[in-house]
Amino acid sequence: MAEGGESAIDVFGKVLTKLSKILGREPPFTIVTAELNAKGLIADGQLSAVKRQGLTNDQRGNEVAEKLKEKIGDSDNPNECVLKICDVFESDTVDYPTLKGYGAKMRKSISNQSRQTSGVNKTSKQGHKNEQESDDEQESDDEQESDNEQESSDEDEPMTKDSKNPTGPQDMSTQIPKQGAGNKKFDKQEGPPMWLYEQMILDRKLPKPETIETEDLKGIEYLLLPATVTENDAVEYYLKLSSLNCSTSIKAIDIDGLIIYVGSYGKTKVMVTMTAPAKNKQGPVHAAVITTKILERFTSIKYVVAIGVCFGKGPSKDQKLGDVVVSDEIFNFVSKRRGVDDDSQRGGNHTLRHDTVNIFKKLKMPRKIKVLQGGIVSTADLIDNPGIKEELFKKFPNAIAGEMEGIGVVTAIEYTLQRVDVIVIKGIGDWGDGNKEATKGWKPFAARAAAHYVHNVLNQ
Repeated sequence: MAEGGESAIDVFGKVLTKLSKILGREPPFTIVTAELNAKGLIADGQLSAVKRQGLTNDQRGNEVAEKLKEKIGDSDNPNECVLKICDVFESDTVDYPTLKGYGAKMRKSISNQSRQTSGVNKTSKQGHKNEQESDDEQESDDEQESDNEQESSDEDEPMTKDSKNPTGPQDMSTQIPKQGAGNKKFDKQEGPPMWLYEQMILDRKLPKPETIETEDLKGIEYLLLPATVTENDAVEYYLKLSSLNCSTSIKAIDIDGLIIYVGSYGKTKVMVTMTAPAKNKQGPVHAAVITTKILERFTSIKYVVAIGVCFGKGPSKDQKLGDVVVSDEIFNFVSKRRGVDDDSQRGGNHTLRHDTVNIFKKLKMPRKIKVLQGGIVSTADLIDNPGIKEELFKKFPNAIAGEMEGIGVVTAIEYTLQRVDVIVIKGIGDWGDGNKEATKGWKPFAARAAAHYVHNVLNQ
């Protein structure tokens, strides 16, 4: 560590309070603590004690964070201990953008610290003095900058430049860096541009489930279904933003363990629930079960929107990462006959009604994000294989993208008495070609793009 530099405890301490608020909530809690336990960062007994105490989310999050702080302090190599924690927060298993951002921030601080140490060893005493004075000034500037800028990596959902003095309850999409000339990184699709989030909106708490009066649920026509945590985070942001702008409260219902949020999305009242809080719940089966449960209970629903991230047909002048796909047809790649001499589709496709297409017609997106309307393939499998992808688009040449939940929702509406339609609106987060790792930073951006588009539509 450079003289006057930060210790590993200091680095961890800077994010400790914010981490505490996240670590105790589901779904992060069980997934993250299991990973921390597997890496020896939290002991079996400690973890069991936290789970047994009947703590609130904030309290158990604080317990986990303090245990990690103790582990760093007791470690023979505190820097390495922090980096192990970063590995957990940034792992694909955790799949929680905010934690990924804090992991990246801590990793960067530790890396900077190592570089400072290397530089100090090569200087003379006088040189060291001059360098330290410069470092101290730079460190002061960095700390000020850190307070004013996002505290996340490209994978995280960035915040406003002045989180202590927010500009107000408005969408920050206009602050996306421009594409085209001068932004070669975006043109080459190497990483997503920054899309700022309003800290005041992020800090708003969602309510706990309660018994809601019938009047609060009367006449709701839209059900929004994000699947994963990343997709849900983007939708929840606009739910909180819209409810603040419309001066309406968000309410939560618990139906047999399924949490449904009711509030404004744009200027429209909606229900929102997540279909895949864990990876093993992704796909059409859970989406169908959850949709069926909601439609049976709330018969005013007319439109179900599967919203989130999809894979595109391929990078071209017509498609790029971050573009939004709005389905006009959903192709069924779930029900198939796999015979010796016959490999054919058995399930039917779903063509959207004219009024649905008209409601969700193409709207302009910020900074040249394209809105692509066309068919989308729905499959039970997570596609990341160029051969399978080629087979899929050969069977459905009119499809322009693929995803995992749409056909499950279509199946659910076939058994409803009311007239319900399904539309899939998702941002392109990868190409399904075996290189998901190379494009994983685009997933939060693509989820945000889809959530933003639906917000625009329902704000008409």
